[in-house]
Amino acid sequence: EEYMFHIGAFLILLLANFIDTTCGPVGYLLNMTGKEQSFVHIMIGTTMMRVILLLVFVGYFQMGILGAALSHLGFTLLWNLLSLVTIRKHLNFQSLYIPFYSNK
Repeated sequence: EEYMFHIGAFLILLLANFIDTTCGPVGYLLNMTGKEQSFVHIMIGTTMMRVILLLVFVGYFQMGILGAALSHLGFTLLWNLLSLVTIRKHLNFQSLYIPFYSNK
């Protein structure tokens, strides 16, 4: 019963992990294809955004563990989205996994 308070944070982290898994190994793909500079820029920008979200959610709104989970979700979503766009733009490749969809 004492853990039921944190079920919201758990579900948010579960969603973030699902997004990360669905997008595929975007970081490895960018590094192995010579686009490591683009990946560094994505990581720096999203990490700065993550720190700002942590300060806002945890510090200002005092949301605690739920705020930390929300900032992680925002970080994961933006990081993967920007990486997918970069992969699509420079490599003309889609690493996003969509079940029952063929890109032929």
